[in-house]
Amino acid sequence: MSLSDFPVRASIAVSDIHTAAEFYEGRLGLPLAQSGPSAAIEDGGRIAWFQDPNGNTFAVEADD
Repeated sequence: MSLSDFPVRASIAVSDIHTAAEFYEGRLGLPLAQSGPSAAIEDGGRIAWFQDPNGNTFAVEADD
């Protein structure tokens, strides 16, 4: 099996979503799939991002 057999996605935590969207979409030409505290993912599941009291961000992903 190769990596191309699986859906691949990347999430990038940013402090200013509007500036980040301008850069990644406008300068790099990457399409914005979704933004927000949770999002649908390609295989029908969902992903949500949380920040702990120490400022660490983590993601929880669930399949439907």
